[in-house]
Amino acid sequence: KEFNFMHLSAGDLLRAERDREGAQANMINNFMKEGKIVPASVTVNLIKQAMEKAGWADRKYLVDGFPRNAENYEAFFSAMTGHCNVKRAIHFTCSEAILTERILERAKTSGRVDDNEETLKLRFATYRN
Repeated sequence: KEFNFMHLSAGDLLRAERDREGAQANMINNFMKEGKIVPASVTVNLIKQAMEKAGWADRKYLVDGFPRNAENYEAFFSAMTGHCNVKRAIHFTCSEAILTERILERAKTSGRVDDNEETLKLRFATYRN
């Protein structure tokens, strides 16, 4: 079966918004550096804008890296009701050791402010709580 969908990365959308500079960009950057989850309203708005820009009709989306918690989940459905239907969700489980190894390898070329061991420890603690 052929899959025809548009890939949207929540992290990429947040980094693109951060790179635009300004108050929201600074807030996003600080949350990322501290390993915290960016407020759901910000992330959902960026996802919604990307979907609108791509055209709602006849599109399927794979939203990568979202939702990260219950607040994200609830904010998405609140903002998207009537606009889109969620057909599936995929959740992968992986050890922190393997995630750390993969992200630190990515850090060699990514230039991402949050691709470092200190931020990863904060991010893992955020997800465990």
